[in-house]
Amino acid sequence: MDSEEKPDRILIRDLVDRISKATADRHPEKWQHDTDPIVRTIVETMNADGWEPGGIPGVLQFVCTEIGSGRIQANSDFNDLPCGDVSLIRADPVQWYVTREAENHIWQALANAVERAPELAREKRELRAEQYEKQRVAKKAAGRYTLEEAAALVATNAGEPERDVLALLLNAVNEGKVVVHKPGRTLPYRPTTVSKFYEEVYWDDLNAWLNGINFRKPWRFPPPNTEPKAASRRPKLKSQYHDEEIMRVVGELGWKPLALPNYGPGKNGARGIIREKLPHLTDAQFKHSWDRLTAEPKRIGYAD
Repeated sequence: MDSEEKPDRILIRDLVDRISKATADRHPEKWQHDTDPIVRTIVETMNADGWEPGGIPGVLQFVCTEIGSGRIQANSDFNDLPCGDVSLIRADPVQWYVTREAENHIWQALANAVERAPELAREKRELRAEQYEKQRVAKKAAGRYTLEEAAALVATNAGEPERDVLALLLNAVNEGKVVVHKPGRTLPYRPTTVSKFYEEVYWDDLNAWLNGINFRKPWRFPPPNTEPKAASRRPKLKSQYHDEEIMRVVGELGWKPLALPNYGPGKNGARGIIREKLPHLTDAQFKHSWDRLTAEPKRIGYAD
């Protein structure tokens, strides 16, 4: 007797396909705009098997995770033996089945996962922001710059057009005259295609390159601050750093802290501009800092 004659057996392939089709029907905006029927099939397939480059795990992977964790059990449709290796299910899900009770568990687990999706997305954003900040601090401490950052500093301090400085620097890298590195790496790197925002270069290598450039207003990169902190110095609080970041952006924009320009939708124009310039802060971090700075006694505020 095969699985079709046993109502309590649900082949994993059939279960995954049903869930994937239901998901596609719940989100028709992903495929209805295209008249080609193959588009809906592609959406279903991505729902079922996932798409690794896009970070889409897929229903099959979700089911395998539930099985691998021991929350549900899968059995062979051939001899009813339990599965001891979920890779076998990934390879051929039509050969394995779950019970009706396990199917109900999967539907409920998926519903719970969808409900928690916004929270998980927020946690991922905060983690990325934290990682970005750590990388930014480490890069600054090492005296490393992307080519775009380096060109901007040279242009500002030497009084030259940034586009021209960047073109000179990119040519120097392509010709092997300036050593670059992958982000966070120390070994030299010779890229096939040089990117102005990816590869990094040390301050002293930049100065060696500048020694051969005859700008009318010479300028050199300062060495990174290697002065050790005093043992008794109290570490800066994260909240203090967040406040200082907002004040730094206000200064860079040339605004008076207690007379921010009152334009844009409502009174959020200036705030929105400042927020865009601080992508390494999470929404919660920015809001808490903004509330502190605008509370009495105010350190920032809008013009009357």
